[in-house]
Amino acid sequence: MKKLSLDNFMRLKKLVYRSARPLDFTKWKYLFENGSCEDFLSVLSSYQNEDGGFGYNIECNNWNPNSSPYTVCIALDYLDTAGDYVSNIKNKMVMGIIKYLSS
Repeated sequence: MKKLSLDNFMRLKKLVYRSARPLDFTKWKYLFENGSCEDFLSVLSSYQNEDGGFGYNIECNNWNPNSSPYTVCIALDYLDTAGDYVSNIKNKMVMGIIKYLSS
């Protein structure tokens, strides 16, 4: 695996701090700066609709506020970031996804 130089890492960090959406910012903090997984999951949960699906620009090129299987797939990818982390927020999101997909 090719490693990123410290200089490039710092440039990337500056870009994330300046321009990232809250979802991507909290993901960055969690993955690279010992940030809170709970904060990341809390922001992710704000994209979840009442029907259990996801919308509201969870994917930056999809501005549709309504749920779709596509946006649920993206949310699952984000959830995978949390790995084995145990959380009520995570459990609630997963139960919502199951509800949406079974409807």
